[in-house]
Amino acid sequence: MEIKIECPWCNQHYSVDESLIGQNVECSVCEKDFVVRKPSASVAVAKTKTVDSYLKKKKKNKPSVSANQNSRKRICLSKGIIKRGIIAFAVLVIVLIPLFFLVRHIKGISEREYKQGLKAYNEQRFEEAAEMFQKATEHGHEKANCERQKALSEFYYLEGEKANREGRFDEAIQFFQKAAEFGNDKAKTKHQETMAEVSYIMGINAFDAHRYEDAVEFFQKAAEFGKPEAQLILGLCFFNGDGIKKDEDEAVKWIRRAAEQNNQEAEFRLGLCYLAGIGVNRREEEAVYWFQRAAEQGHIDAMTELAKCYSEGKGVRKDREKAHEWFDKASKAILERGKK
Repeated sequence: MEIKIECPWCNQHYSVDESLIGQNVECSVCEKDFVVRKPSASVAVAKTKTVDSYLKKKKKNKPSVSANQNSRKRICLSKGIIKRGIIAFAVLVIVLIPLFFLVRHIKGISEREYKQGLKAYNEQRFEEAAEMFQKATEHGHEKANCERQKALSEFYYLEGEKANREGRFDEAIQFFQKAAEFGNDKAKTKHQETMAEVSYIMGINAFDAHRYEDAVEFFQKAAEFGKPEAQLILGLCFFNGDGIKKDEDEAVKWIRRAAEQNNQEAEFRLGLCYLAGIGVNRREEEAVYWFQRAAEQGHIDAMTELAKCYSEGKGVRKDREKAHEWFDKASKAILERGKK
């Protein structure tokens, strides 16, 4: 029969055979000897209850294996998150901070190039200004590209002016066209004027070579670009049928356009048309108007015709004093022209 005993040294409980009562035994925990005594019934029960309640309490307070595992997992997860956070922060420090200073450095370079471009532009060194604005644009400056276009438009415009003065009209046309593409309004006008000049010169050369049809084609282009000399000659070609079919209405149209641009020869010719009723209804008052405009610009034949109108009362009230005045101006103009 087994009995329950307790080590008096370490309170370790054992179940032993009843035959060991009164013998010395060694505790397996503290390794000390003690005498096995038969416990009383009440003590045995109390000891048993105490041991049972202790074991139950210990079991209750002892965490389960699964709880320990979950706790360890949570700890590992937290450590992983912290580790990744540290790595991310290190990346920010190592990569982004140098990148920030690099961006600031590049921005400083672009601003410096932009200011150099403005200085060159104000000093009318437009080609150099365009180069500096180009570099600033490549380095991300927001305003530099707009300023670059302005500098290029001015550069090409000045080059066109230079080529035009030197008679390099083909190059001038190209320069003015480029300047116009960059938004230079002056260049647009110059481009048209140069195109008109080139067409007019080619028309004169063709006319002198008796290639009248080619001449009319060139004069037409120049006239459409607004050159008054070309408009006048084109009108005369229509009058005379040189290189094109005679057409008095078309002739008057082009002569009028030239006259409206203060071309004195065209004003005089238009006055003759109104005086004779050629291509228009005869209106002597209108003839006097155009003779007056041409005469005031020094056109000798217009002075003479205006004097006749005042003398004969054509389109204006007779006035011998004004007639004499304009005859006198015409005579003096002829003498001055003879001296030259």
